This record gives sequence, C-alpha cells and structure tokens, in this order.
Amino acid sequence: MIRIGPAGWSYKDWEGIVYPTPKRPGFDPLSYLATYFDTIELNNTFYRPPSAQMARGWVKGSRLIRPLNLQLNSTATLLMNVKL
Repeated sequence: MIRIGPAGWSYKDWEGIVYPTPKRPGFDPLSYLATYFDTIELNNTFYRPPSAQMARGWVKGSRLIRPLNLQLNSTATLLMNVKL
C-alpha cells in the first residue's frame, strides 16, 4: 500500500494556502490535515526526542491518521552509520 501525506504540519508559509484564513479559535493544523491525508511524517523526532506531553498531543490531534511516521533520531542515525 502506498500512503501519501505531508512531511510535517507546522509551516508558517502554509497559512492562507493550505490552511484557511482566518483560522477559527482553537484551530489545530494536525487535526485539519488528518481530514485530507492518511499519514503524516513527524520531522522533529529527528532533532530531539519528543516529550510525553508532545507525543500525547500528536495522538490527540491525529486520531484519523494511522500511521504517523516518525523519523529516527539523528543520534541513532549517526550511530548506525559508524563503522565498528
């Protein structure tokens, strides 16, 4: 199965193009994209491990999306490329 979705959802330049303007109070871009895509990549996991609160927010905002695609952390990526 091929799934197509964006690599993230927090982009200022998407306002007015991807996201509606004005946004309603409480607008959540992840939940909004979940109505259009069946997968979304989480890029920030590459740069730092997410906090528990952040991960809970992803689960809450992505109830319609399965799977969420997580990038492996950069430290793990580096270690996998080291020749021992």
